Amino acid sequence: MTKKLWIPAVLFLAGCGAGAESVDHLKDLNQSMMDLRIYQENLGDHIKSKKLDDASWLLEGMDSIMLLLADRFPEHRRLDTSFAYYYKREMQEPVRGIRQAIRDKDTARALRHYRVLVDNCNDCHIDNEVEKEVWF
Repeated sequence: MTKKLWIPAVLFLAGCGAGAESVDHLKDLNQSMMDLRIYQENLGDHIKSKKLDDASWLLEGMDSIMLLLADRFPEHRRLDTSFAYYYKREMQEPVRGIRQAIRDKDTARALRHYRVLVDNCNDCHIDNEVEKEVWF
């Protein structure tokens, strides 16, 4: 086999076994929080602009990240308790409120629940001495 054909063949065969073992490429809590920030800021912008269909998509993406964090971070050096605890205590109800307000096409109510969510995120950051502020 010539050298030109040998390299692609090895890469192909290596790729065939890629799914054989489960490998988790997990982001740490800080990296995941950066993802949340992107969703959260865009969610607020879309609610304020009354683009509720897009806001709904962003809300579900943000909520799925938070649920993933609740599952993956039962403990962390920065948290007093599990992320699931903070999610259930601080975030679950505002997320439900935003979701229902979007379904009802009620932008003002969605914004009220969004404000509560932002305030609760900031409270959690203060409780855990995280020097990042969530913006409304």
